Amino acid sequence: MKLVLLSLGSANSCSLAPPSGWRVAAVARDSDQGLLPEGQVRLELREYKGNGDYDVARSVQGVYDFAAAALVEHDATMEFMPYTTGYISDTAIGSVIASPGGLANVSWGPQGIRSGGQGTTGPAEFSLGATVASALWWYSPSLDRVLSVYQTSSNTLGVAACSNATGVCKLSAAPADLASTGLDWSQSEGAIRSWDSQRLVALPLMCCVCTSSVHFTYTLDVSGLLSLQIVPTLNSIAAVAYDPARSEVWQAEGETGQGGILTITRYDYAQHQATSATLSSAQIIAVFGSRGGLPTWAIALIIVMSLLGLFAISALALWQFRRTRRQKQNAPKLDAMPKASADVSATAEAL
Repeated sequence: MKLVLLSLGSANSCSLAPPSGWRVAAVARDSDQGLLPEGQVRLELREYKGNGDYDVARSVQGVYDFAAAALVEHDATMEFMPYTTGYISDTAIGSVIASPGGLANVSWGPQGIRSGGQGTTGPAEFSLGATVASALWWYSPSLDRVLSVYQTSSNTLGVAACSNATGVCKLSAAPADLASTGLDWSQSEGAIRSWDSQRLVALPLMCCVCTSSVHFTYTLDVSGLLSLQIVPTLNSIAAVAYDPARSEVWQAEGETGQGGILTITRYDYAQHQATSATLSSAQIIAVFGSRGGLPTWAIALIIVMSLLGLFAISALALWQFRRTRRQKQNAPKLDAMPKASADVSATAEAL
């Protein structure tokens, strides 16, 4: 079984200009208290010096609450750990046969069939039409279908859902989002990845568009035709975090330099619904202070240490007062001395 680390994807060219202002470097659904409640996400916020390079002035952490539209400070020492997703590579591979009927020899297995895959469920020949030129494949155990995106000799794109039980592929037109992506048809190892329990597939892109994959959800409609729908929050270079229990992915992109804003998006890829919120530089500074000032935790520490210092001084003064008082109480009584001398003189005269 091949699991891969969290992967980002994009179908568009991107700019790698050095950032300025604040930017979100990492996103997570956990905190130092464990898994965050629904609607909250932990962010690593970095403030860049804006000197034309990637120099970081400071790095802080906060938890953003969608319901309250509020950002609160979080312990900045907690790490953002890499985590594995359920994507599996190479669940199906096939080659088109140059013959009438557009046949393709396909092999598949639920745990991948190359580089550590755990066996092949079945090989078969499927027809994708007489004009098929190239095809990409993956296998869905939950749908019990071998699925494909294919290209014809006239560069038209289509999608197919093929049944091993019947040997029949149901063909339909590819969605417009797929036609504009610039797919890589070479079928290189590990290029096609699917997460079947989440019905997500990452299809390979041609070089060079900053990322290597474009992500779609997949399902069958009532007629058994393959339906692909793009997941925009997974197709950028922004920081993301999955919440598979809720079929959600969180994304944070943008920067506050030159009047920009940060956008945090919570995307339900089962329903394809998005909720977004924005963070301005002023909102972030309200929580963490300006670069020249001290962060909230440092101010709090100074206040605590000041109170402890006042308590120590008060305690020392009280101790000194009590010590002086005891010394006075234990000192000899000088007014008794003359009386003792008089008694001695009287005794001497009597003798």
